[in-house]
Amino acid sequence: MKHASLLLCLIGAVSVYAQMPKTLNYQGTLAMGSAAVPDGDYSVTFRLYTGSSGGSAVWTEAQLVSARNGVFNAILGKIVPLPASFNTSYWMSLQVGTDPELSPRLEMTAISYSLQSAVSDSTRKVGDGSIGTTQLANGSVTGAKIVNGSITGTQVASATLTSANILDEPGVSSSQANGHWLDAGNIMYVLDSVDITLPTSGYVVVIASGYAFLRTNTTVNTNVLIGISANTTTIPSNGENFLSMPANARADWYQIPFSTTNFFSTGAGAHRYYLLGQYAAGTDPMTFLSPTRLTAMYFPKLMGTLSKSAAEIEPYDIRRSPDGSAPVKR
Repeated sequence: MKHASLLLCLIGAVSVYAQMPKTLNYQGTLAMGSAAVPDGDYSVTFRLYTGSSGGSAVWTEAQLVSARNGVFNAILGKIVPLPASFNTSYWMSLQVGTDPELSPRLEMTAISYSLQSAVSDSTRKVGDGSIGTTQLANGSVTGAKIVNGSITGTQVASATLTSANILDEPGVSSSQANGHWLDAGNIMYVLDSVDITLPTSGYVVVIASGYAFLRTNTTVNTNVLIGISANTTTIPSNGENFLSMPANARADWYQIPFSTTNFFSTGAGAHRYYLLGQYAAGTDPMTFLSPTRLTAMYFPKLMGTLSKSAAEIEPYDIRRSPDGSAPVKR
């Protein structure tokens, strides 16, 4: 029965990582009892295990070694590549010829793990522009690794975004009210409301439409104020809309279609907008609005440009028309 005494050492210049050999130099002695084996060639099988006993070998290599006075040398990994990295504990066993594996197994010492150290050090020394897509693991880049605002339209392929890539937040919200009476003068009524949640700050355009039924007589003009507001008490001046019937109209009920729009710049979160109505003038404060549709649309940024402001547009006011037949200039 043969046995071996074991000695391991690492060869190769470790100062240049790219040229470092991925092999280990193994030196040991073969003996029969207390005497060295005769000089000659011997078949030796080397195995690596992840435990000191049991389990299956993770690496196996057979070599023909030459023994002189029982001493032999072998370069491990020359025939079968060693494990890619020494980042776990390994034990080595030897088998001479057809003899059983020698026991106990030899635990690999720190010198072997300089292979892993060299790999780790070299990966820390990354040259500019040397990392490409093949070095990145699939799904490894997270939002935390991307500079906010750094991705623009030039980095996004055309027609690649789907609904799954867009914030799952309402962009449009709508409400419909069956009808509402304005049966008292100078009281602000809430005709309808609509809720919308904004994922980020942006702009909300609110549009209202419906029909107004006005009752008139021959005494004074009948005026109804309709508008969209973010509160329940006042209508912003830029969102008001007047419905009017002239004083000389025949006393009767009149159906008038209406629409009004307002624009809001607001922050993220939940918001509610109101359609308000007020009987502003007339001797018979009875007006019915039905049905009304109120729609809010969210835009994450201003779309387009405003070429003409309201102040530059010639104002007309139908309330000052002498006979109600045409608007007059203010």
